[in-house]
Amino acid sequence: MMDRQCEATESDYLWVPVEMCEFTLKNNFTRQLRLYLYLNWVSSGLLKMDTKLRTSSSSALDISVRTMYRNLKGLMKRNWVGQNPATKTYFIRGFENVRAIEGFRSRSAAKLQMTNIHDIKTLQGFCTAAIIGNRSYRRKWEEGRLNEKSDVHSRTPSSHYFMECSASYLNMILSLSIPTCHRLKQRALANDFINLKKNEALIEYRSTNIWEIKNYRKAMGHYFIKVNRSGVHTEVRPDLVSSNLKYKTRKKITPKSD
Repeated sequence: MMDRQCEATESDYLWVPVEMCEFTLKNNFTRQLRLYLYLNWVSSGLLKMDTKLRTSSSSALDISVRTMYRNLKGLMKRNWVGQNPATKTYFIRGFENVRAIEGFRSRSAAKLQMTNIHDIKTLQGFCTAAIIGNRSYRRKWEEGRLNEKSDVHSRTPSSHYFMECSASYLNMILSLSIPTCHRLKQRALANDFINLKKNEALIEYRSTNIWEIKNYRKAMGHYFIKVNRSGVHTEVRPDLVSSNLKYKTRKKITPKSD
């Protein structure tokens, strides 16, 4: 029941829902997601866990058969994978089914090259970039919508907009620790899933009064201000980040009710 060869190439890809990426990072579900994506890719939805599949899965993901079954159990617990007890056949739920099961409402999906599921950190970097790019486009779209001179319907979706993105910003989205969010951002950068530009601005104070300067710096407390030996003040803002991923809109679905 395997429809594809076991080894992925650069031309093999899946369109992964952005909300699935967000769910994965929030719930420490990366190991299970890797297996789900692999099974989704090699099959048309039906699988029997025979020796060939066990061997190919553990080899492709560089995990033991025991770990593979543990991850499969996690997928079944969330109903991303089902099983017929009589035939022992597994049902790999499609992306639209999983979106409905989990109540995902966003239709945005990012293009994942299948060669990027071989490593947990790489997949985490992809998920992080998918979230950043989607948020960036949504922000730019909203700005355009509020701009009377902008034609919303003529704009082409793009993830290549730069926006301020700090570890604190990711923390607000993912509810993970600041150090963890910083590592996720670095993994996205290390795998070239995102572009990053330093975001610094020289400060020209309107007053030379030391107390007024101190009050300004206190008011801008969420920014770090560095001063060089020449007395030049520079405001260090969150990095400007854009995603290198491609996106598409998946079909509209109706979330399943309990």
